[in-house]
Amino acid sequence: MKIIHFADYFNELTGNPIQVYANEFKKKGFEVEVFTSNMVPTPAGYDDAKSAIKIKRFKGVRFFSKCFFPGVIPYFLSNVKENDIVHAHVLGFFSTFAAGYLKFFKKFKFVLTADYDPMSKEQNFLLKAFNYFFFVVPAKNADLVLCFTQKEKEKLVKRFNLSEKKIRVLPIGVYWQYFNKNKGKSFRKILGLENKFVVLSVCYLYRKKNLEMAISILKYLKEEVCLVHAGGWPDLEYKKYLEELVKQSNLENRVFFLGDKKIDEIVKIYSLADVFVNTGFNESYAIPVLEAMSSGLPVITTKVGVGKEIIKENENGFFIENKKDLLEKTRFLFENRLLCKRIGKRINTHGVYRRFSHPL
Repeated sequence: MKIIHFADYFNELTGNPIQVYANEFKKKGFEVEVFTSNMVPTPAGYDDAKSAIKIKRFKGVRFFSKCFFPGVIPYFLSNVKENDIVHAHVLGFFSTFAAGYLKFFKKFKFVLTADYDPMSKEQNFLLKAFNYFFFVVPAKNADLVLCFTQKEKEKLVKRFNLSEKKIRVLPIGVYWQYFNKNKGKSFRKILGLENKFVVLSVCYLYRKKNLEMAISILKYLKEEVCLVHAGGWPDLEYKKYLEELVKQSNLENRVFFLGDKKIDEIVKIYSLADVFVNTGFNESYAIPVLEAMSSGLPVITTKVGVGKEIIKENENGFFIENKKDLLEKTRFLFENRLLCKRIGKRINTHGVYRRFSHPL
């Protein structure tokens, strides 16, 4: 039996869930292979052949956050055996769509991590047809559907009429012991932030991440307050939009885009911050919220994903619904630095995030 992780994107350097799963299963003695696209840039000198797991990349074309790589299909049909487990991640991506339909032609065990994030409630005929072919069919063909939260499970059952018996809630976690408060000093010095109040955002930047809301509040706050973002730019048009917004607002010395970072660098970046913000209103899980809490950071977040399950208002974090809320909460923490630090210590002491530690 082989475990095949089928993903639009795969990068061993970022600590993403599929990378963690693949390596952990390999350590446990399973034969593991990854089918993915060639659309993830890797640093000079990196070579898939040096990986502990087998990685097979196929030429892809990017469509916004999705990647289309049909060359995988004949390879899939030739190499996947009846008793193999195929794990695909994120409903609506090419990999989950392909795995769902290939199930009609090839017998294999199909595990789907839904990572489902519905963007709209009302749907016209065309949207319903799109939803059926790209979401419903793959989900129904899965032998097991994994989701991150109970709320996500409820959405899957309601939207796709899935049986609750084949859905499992598997909260993904972080290696909380890797995060501490003493590794980010060098980053502060490099960026010139030694005497600044750092608001941090970590995510791959799509439009749904709504980072412009965090940028727009800076002009109402003292110049000590800066915004640092770490993460890749899958949507280049959105990148241009945010960069132009920063320029027009004269915030070039207060907004820093660090780009894609390795997991060991991300740990250091969390530790340079004073506060973490999550401004996306459509998130299935929002794992950076866990990472931030593991780093002892107060969290300001929309009411999405894992935040709804572990944040206690005014104790270890704050919920927001709009720009005004974000401004008020950020200003409050900026003006109450000691409280900000106490909240961070309280998080590390109580370890409220630890029940979400690594699921394997």
